[in-house]
Amino acid sequence: MKNIKFKGILVSGLLSLAALTGCGEGTNNVDESNVISFWHTFSKSTQTIIERRATEFEKYIKERDGVDIEIKQDSQGDYDALADKIIKGYAVGTTPTITVAYPDNIAYYFGLESNPGDFVVKLDDFFTDEKLGFGADEFLNPNSLGTDDFVASFIDEGRHYKYEGTYSMPFMKSSEIMLYNAEIVEDVLSKLGISEGYERYMENITWDELMELCEYIKDHADDYLDTSANKAYPLYYDSDANFFITQCYQRDIPYISMSEDGKGSIDFNNPKAVELINEFKGLHDDKILTTKGVENKYGSDFFKSLQCAFTVGSTGGSGYSDPGVSFEVGVCKFPTYKGVSEERAKYVSQGVTLALLNNQKDTAEVNDKKVKYGWEFVKYLLNTENNTDICLSSQGYVPVRESCYEDPMFTEFMANEDDYMVKVFDAVVNDINGNYYNFPVFEGSDQARTQVEGAVKNTLLGNGTAASNLEVAEVETLKFVK
Repeated sequence: MKNIKFKGILVSGLLSLAALTGCGEGTNNVDESNVISFWHTFSKSTQTIIERRATEFEKYIKERDGVDIEIKQDSQGDYDALADKIIKGYAVGTTPTITVAYPDNIAYYFGLESNPGDFVVKLDDFFTDEKLGFGADEFLNPNSLGTDDFVASFIDEGRHYKYEGTYSMPFMKSSEIMLYNAEIVEDVLSKLGISEGYERYMENITWDELMELCEYIKDHADDYLDTSANKAYPLYYDSDANFFITQCYQRDIPYISMSEDGKGSIDFNNPKAVELINEFKGLHDDKILTTKGVENKYGSDFFKSLQCAFTVGSTGGSGYSDPGVSFEVGVCKFPTYKGVSEERAKYVSQGVTLALLNNQKDTAEVNDKKVKYGWEFVKYLLNTENNTDICLSSQGYVPVRESCYEDPMFTEFMANEDDYMVKVFDAVVNDINGNYYNFPVFEGSDQARTQVEGAVKNTLLGNGTAASNLEVAEVETLKFVK
């Protein structure tokens, strides 16, 4: 990512995860072999933009090829429901051509195949194809920019499967950032004799410095936080799993890996990981931090009600943490652990990826046609202008191309540097600046995440030790690993 400061505002209004089924109805009486089914989990506002783009695409393909293509949107609710429906629909041929997926979902889809490529489509051959590639059609991709224009870590995410190549494309991405109560931080810094300004201080804050702030706030909790419910903690971390996995990556603690033959390896049951969770446990017992796993609520509720001063969560849900005029909010990246190398100073990458699938009930000829037009529609959604437009309508997801950050639409919306959501975008685009880690994905890698999340939660709650919880997590994960 280019290190450029952007200013501005985001589209107003918070978007829910409400579903709208069958948005893109397309033309009437379309031959079934020309229907490109697109399964997703998008909000109504995102669906509306995609429907508009689908109409444009259908009209263009009719003019160019004389083919009545229909892009048929179908919301499946959440990721788990969508993946479950694809797995159950594989054998009977009820799967879509285009699907939203987590990389872990795609790893399971590979496991359904009789032969590599039967189901999940390898995308690399499309990239430079003379007729279908990024440079092949000015209408679909006006600036002809290819994979080199994608944020490197975003495109790389789709290349960590058991087979060599690219099997998923980034569409809308998010990460974790830290929100802080600027009024509390400013006062605490003053009490500690730090006068450089809270914004500059927080932009460069270290792990040890954050712990110092948290210690001070804890020791003076009645002055800064609502302690009436005995739930006041200076720091709240939304994802137990992300907290553990990111710290493992930054501290070079084994988590998971994959051998050359595509076999997944579960590595997190080790002494350093035990020590890490015990560190979390000590901070929790000392009333420094808590997590969603412990409290069963997102940090946004604690943050807005002054039960914490710092909250760490996904940019995709940052809108829910906006306190309005109650107090001023600051935004920054979560500080890396002390002594971490620049190579390891990376953050979790989240958000929407897209994959193309063959349908088992269709002939090879029909699949080739559906996948061809499915790819061209994905390429159209991923061009600079369209990707910028779609992401600016979202709830904190950033575009996936470098060129999007220089697009007039993006810079126009990013015109108000004091806007809350602009601060969120600025932290992702400029502070994290493309520094994301990507672990390998395989059948069972999602279970690794689920099990370490449980290990952290149970240890913090006092249900077993870190060592025993990680041992159970390893055993449970291995049931799913192939």
